[in-house]
This record gives sequence, structure tokens and C-alpha cells, in this order.
Amino acid sequence: MARNRRKVEGEVTFSWVFARLLMFCILVGLFLGLTFIQRRNLKMGDELKMLERELQSAREKTQSLRSELAHYCTPRELEKSMARFQIAMTRPSEDQIRRRADPDASESGIIAPRLLVQHEPVRLTARTP
Repeated sequence: MARNRRKVEGEVTFSWVFARLLMFCILVGLFLGLTFIQRRNLKMGDELKMLERELQSAREKTQSLRSELAHYCTPRELEKSMARFQIAMTRPSEDQIRRRADPDASESGIIAPRLLVQHEPVRLTARTP
């Protein structure tokens, strides 16, 4: 009888080499992928810290500009600026200023009709299609 030559002890077959090579490539790809993800996460962490520092400096700058703007909006500073730019403007006199009293909560005569008008239902004839 003829001997089965396919199964020889210790012989390296193509399928055995291919399986081992495939497993090696999968493991190398897995480790390279993990390394890539770790590096990307570290890089993103550094970018996040940099952006947070920029945001903090922008907030500080905004706060300083707001305080500076509040300082320059005072009447005394406005008068200094007008004098520096030689703008011939002066404060209005008391007879030029008209002061109006705000409606008080006790004066419901002004506010009540507005509220009543707001609560009235809309007439059907006034609606447009």
C-alpha cells in the first residue's frame, strides 16, 4: 500500500505558514493601532490644554477691556476725550434736560389697559387666511 505523503511528521505546509503569518500581521496591526491611538490621545490632550490656556487668556483680556470700556464711558473721561480731540461739545444745561417719571406700580391706570388688550381674544374676522 502506498503511504499518505500529505501528512509527514514535522513538515511545514503552506497553510501552516499562512496561518502563522496572518496571526503575526494581525498582532502587529493591533499593537500599531493601539500605539497610534495613544499618541493621538496625547496629542489631543496637549492641544486641549493649549486651547484652554488661549481661552483663559482671551477671557482675561475681555475682562480687562470691559473694565477699560467702563472707565472710558464715564462723563469725566468723555469730556477729556472731547478736549483731546478738540470737539466743541458741552454738557446740556438743566433747562435743556427733560426728565420723565417712570410709571409706578401704584399707577395701574397706565398699565392696566395694556394688559386688558393683551388678554382679549382675537376676533375671527380679523384673522387672515
